[in-house]
Amino acid sequence: MAMNVVSQKLINISLPNVFRYMNKQYTDLFFNEGILRISSFERFRKYPDEIRGDINEGGGVYQNYSKENTQNLIFTNTGNNGYMFCSSLIFSEKLMKEFNVDSCIKIKNPLAFSNAILNSIVGSNEAFLGFCNYEDHRMINKTINFFSDTDDLDENGNVKIGGEKFNKRINETIGNGMDLMFLKESKYQEQFEFRFVWNIDRRYFELNEYIDVECKEAIQYCEIVK
Repeated sequence: MAMNVVSQKLINISLPNVFRYMNKQYTDLFFNEGILRISSFERFRKYPDEIRGDINEGGGVYQNYSKENTQNLIFTNTGNNGYMFCSSLIFSEKLMKEFNVDSCIKIKNPLAFSNAILNSIVGSNEAFLGFCNYEDHRMINKTINFFSDTDDLDENGNVKIGGEKFNKRINETIGNGMDLMFLKESKYQEQFEFRFVWNIDRRYFELNEYIDVECKEAIQYCEIVK
């Protein structure tokens, strides 16, 4: 489960090396000019092959129960404000063949790498990174303690969509959307994905299908796998 931790004391985090499979022409472009292509969730939903694409990317169901034990389902897509960059926890010649590439980058410091890219994206305001979770179904279970069936009713006892309590429950259930952004179906499990996501403020900036980010600062946190 995705979570945020607030602490007044120092927390040290050890992250693994992660591996990005790509063709040599793009590896050279990154190490020579610092240019990396990052794509929207929508673009990943359009890929024709499943090794790279996923028509359900970022989508799924949140399930919660009211105080009266009534099941509530929220169908949604997350990641609509962000760009994604995928990598793997393992280096594997088998994966290289499946991705049909001839080169691989090792990201030695994922946190510093993510921060460097974040600062290079115009309009960026938030970053996410971490391991993907794999489940048979794209469903997140959450407990919303304050919710009651009566919260969705108006003074006449009719269901009211969009009321203050209704919206509060929806917002608390979905949160920042990280749970679904990092959820993949079990059939992708052999990819051992470690994912980077960078959100932009879409009130002022347009989200494109993909962008080529120039970030020479990120080069120092990577090396080519020999």
